[in-house]
Amino acid sequence: MGKTIHDEINQKAFKNPFEELIVASMYTGLFIKDSINELLKPYGLGMVHYNILRIVKGQEGDFVPLKKIKDVLIDRSVNLSRSVDLLVQKEDLEREARRSDRREIKVRITQKGRLLLEELEAPMEEGMRRLSEKMGSKEATNISRSLDQIREAYRPRIN
Repeated sequence: MGKTIHDEINQKAFKNPFEELIVASMYTGLFIKDSINELLKPYGLGMVHYNILRIVKGQEGDFVPLKKIKDVLIDRSVNLSRSVDLLVQKEDLEREARRSDRREIKVRITQKGRLLLEELEAPMEEGMRRLSEKMGSKEATNISRSLDQIREAYRPRIN
């Protein structure tokens, strides 16, 4: 087994196992994000750009409104317009030219964007391949369900 959360953040103890779980979950999420961003850096992209390209590619060539992208985006705190502008500038996405409603921006993936995603597929899959060597799919499913429970516990309560 590799480093524990105690080793990673140099903390001897936590108040209880729940605090340890929350800290480990947050640390792991940021660790994965940083690792993916490092992989994408040579392409002038970050994880949010990769996520946008995958969302738009999933629409099978159709123009996609930014609102639909925002609804599916993992990191909703990003400036979506600025991220899309970069992808348009890099010619990985194209904007729909609409005169009727200029406020509703729609984009679709270009051939260049598709080729970029194809090129990134193998290095992105490598992390999942290494993960599958560390744990089985049943364990991965159980951890995923546990993370669902964490999100539910932290979801604001509306009375």
